Amino acid sequence: MKTLEQLLPHHEFSDTVTVETRASGDAVLRAVRDVSAREMPLSLVLLTVRALPRMVSRRRLIVPRGTLWDDLTRTAGFAPFEEEPGRPLVMGYVGRPWRLTGGGAPIATREDFVAWDEPGWAKVAAAFWVEPDGSGTRLVTETRIHLTDEAARRAFARYWRLVHLGSVLLRKDWLRAARRRAERT
Repeated sequence: MKTLEQLLPHHEFSDTVTVETRASGDAVLRAVRDVSAREMPLSLVLLTVRALPRMVSRRRLIVPRGTLWDDLTRTAGFAPFEEEPGRPLVMGYVGRPWRLTGGGAPIATREDFVAWDEPGWAKVAAAFWVEPDGSGTRLVTETRIHLTDEAARRAFARYWRLVHLGSVLLRKDWLRAARRRAERT
């Protein structure tokens, strides 16, 4: 996707997840934006497990409040870049996900994300878009990850071996929940 190529022309890790739906492209993208973690039982478990170290360190429960998109983009290190109706949804994250409590960098804009080059960080760009597929629609999400130095590459590679399957399952669950939501409307 062109937008991801502009955000992260060089990346060490990437993957793509797709689902087919009979809903319109606009309805599906709106559904991606509107899905809550509560509509994704498997992902809710995975996200809770991932948040446990932060909950323990902060001594407070982290409860999903709104849409998954909003919950993520309100988290330190995340920022939405494109959210126009009918257009691909794009977000970025700069952080150290291999650390138990995560830790996101202070990015707020696309420009902050593109300019970030401090050593020791992961830059993650993710997009959701639709493609016509016969009489239906294909919903696609792609994630690209660039590490800012060799130490970050090694740390992330260890982390990715542990969480990659969960990451794919979470995104697949998100797309399926969006499909269910879009097909209901």
